[in-house]
Amino acid sequence: VVGVEYSNKAAHQAAKLLDRVFVGDSERLELPYPEGYFDCIIYSDVLEHLRDPEAVLKRHKRLLASDGMMVMSIPNLQHVSVLNQLMEGRFTYQDEGLLDRTHIHFFTFHEIQEMLKRCCLAAALMQGKRADNVYQEGSKGTLRIGRWQIDSLSESEMLNFFVFQYLVVAGHDQHLLGREIAPFDPARFNALVADDNFFRGDVDDPLASAGFALLQAVEPEPTALYSMLDELKETQPERKLRLAHLNMALGRFDAARNLYREAGSRKYEGCALAATGLLGEGLKLWWAAREDAEARDWFYRYLKTDESAERLAIIAAIEGNGAVIEAGEALPAVDRELDYLVLNHALDAAADIYEMLVQAKRALKTGGLLLAVAYNAALAENDVYPLPLHRFSPAGLERIIKSVTSFTIMPVELVPGRCFAIAASSDAAVLERFTARLKRRIAQNAAELSRRYWDVKRYHAAGEAARLAVEHDGENAVALSRYADFLMRGNDTAQAEGFYEKAARMGAVEAANIGLGSIRLGKGDNSAAIIHFEKAVAANRKNDRALCGLGMALFYAGRHNEGIVRYQEAMAVNPENPIALSSLVQACYLTKNFALAEKSLAEYLELHPANLGLLFGLAGVYYQQGKYDEAREALDRILIFDPEHGDALMLLERLQKDGTAK
Repeated sequence: VVGVEYSNKAAHQAAKLLDRVFVGDSERLELPYPEGYFDCIIYSDVLEHLRDPEAVLKRHKRLLASDGMMVMSIPNLQHVSVLNQLMEGRFTYQDEGLLDRTHIHFFTFHEIQEMLKRCCLAAALMQGKRADNVYQEGSKGTLRIGRWQIDSLSESEMLNFFVFQYLVVAGHDQHLLGREIAPFDPARFNALVADDNFFRGDVDDPLASAGFALLQAVEPEPTALYSMLDELKETQPERKLRLAHLNMALGRFDAARNLYREAGSRKYEGCALAATGLLGEGLKLWWAAREDAEARDWFYRYLKTDESAERLAIIAAIEGNGAVIEAGEALPAVDRELDYLVLNHALDAAADIYEMLVQAKRALKTGGLLLAVAYNAALAENDVYPLPLHRFSPAGLERIIKSVTSFTIMPVELVPGRCFAIAASSDAAVLERFTARLKRRIAQNAAELSRRYWDVKRYHAAGEAARLAVEHDGENAVALSRYADFLMRGNDTAQAEGFYEKAARMGAVEAANIGLGSIRLGKGDNSAAIIHFEKAVAANRKNDRALCGLGMALFYAGRHNEGIVRYQEAMAVNPENPIALSSLVQACYLTKNFALAEKSLAEYLELHPANLGLLFGLAGVYYQQGKYDEAREALDRILIFDPEHGDALMLLERLQKDGTAK
């Protein structure tokens, strides 16, 4: 394995792992290897940093074996976050991410394809990686970006706006396009079915399984393969499961569903149902199998982000014999047969609301449950797609349903300001049980959504989701703590303190004590802050936020050495914790421990070499220690990327005045 590295220091580290490392500019470096030497050439976040990436690909292509592959990871400039900036007249470079200061070439899905064509390369795989939980699987139609919107998008066009980075696998064009396809071999197929190591069962992304790709490649006309799959009568659950995976990978979802059911796998049966468009039924099975981490992950992933509580309401209603009616669908022509009936935006689109409710009441058994889900009339028109025929307020729809059915009514807010549900029944006990069940599930889901929103820095959405969770379940410790975090961001420390204290009593010892410690720290009560942070650390010694907070409290209390040790522990847990790093560097300056500051900054910059602020901090540390050549080198690197960097120019001038710079 051979590597190419621009930095001497990084090359020294790489040499410990690789067979050989070349140091230099990859655009100018000529590698001393014959044609076709390498089976694989990897460009991991490289091409966007090159002046002429096409020239590099063309030059390296001669080194690639005839059946070799180039693997590239390339950021996507079409990402919605970049477009949002452009539409507001901004294109602000950052220390890292899509607009990294060191990026000098930019790509979209189309431009990557065009570049490969010009280089006579053909893509075997172009897979998008998303870095958010906002995209809704299967979305199409209208995309709203700030004050702008783009209409008539297909599903693939919509997806391109949410891809953060593309993984590209490409090879020689003539190899991929002229590949001979081997005839189908039944004996080989049977051997593959029996091979425990062959099937990964990766139905979430079948392309990731080399086995599935191979089976599809060897049979251009799969009729014979389908027949053989149907003829196989597996009895062992594991082999039946592998056979189901094969059908799933080949798009035979109904066959896969039956096999998954026979194998007793609710998790994978849910996948097959979702693939055939029965997402609600799939969600129900994933929820039933939620003890399995993968099933739980799929459940939350495939819930539509801003309709997740809506789906939970439907799942909570499904008990016994009933029906879920979507917008535009007709009600079942039955008389007092259903235990439940869900009108999922059906009233929004009903030509005759009164008649639909009369039919709904007739279809339900005595004591049956009616659940009507609707968009809130307060929602702006361009926030709903497609636009409903009718718009209801919660109070308005409550009055309509009560007047037609005479049922007992219970309104439930699902997504704040967006959609709500009206639950109704002639039996108050049925309604009470459903409402309690629904509120628990909404609280659990809202707490999970709050965490996901928080992780992608959508703090307002996270706060609203946490508020909803607390409203439906006042003893949800996770939601209480998250809502307090949201209040803290708005400087409402008085309310936040109360929620943190309640969360701590409910069992959220770790998160709540970090919040309470931060409040005490802000008030200058370092002793109390130390107690709270120590409780958080005792609950989890790997929590870098708790360790960092404890370090601050100890340092401000005059226990400098103990504080520095805690900062170091926080950095050991999470080397990318910027608050721990800045606090550690500040502490080192105050205690004149510049060697430790240098070590910490250097380690962080190995991960983020384009962070010019910290690079300048390292230059300052070098200067304080009299390492003037190292300081000059760091300043030169800063000025390459930002020739007008004021602080760097001032320090460089000071070096020159001192007569210490070469």
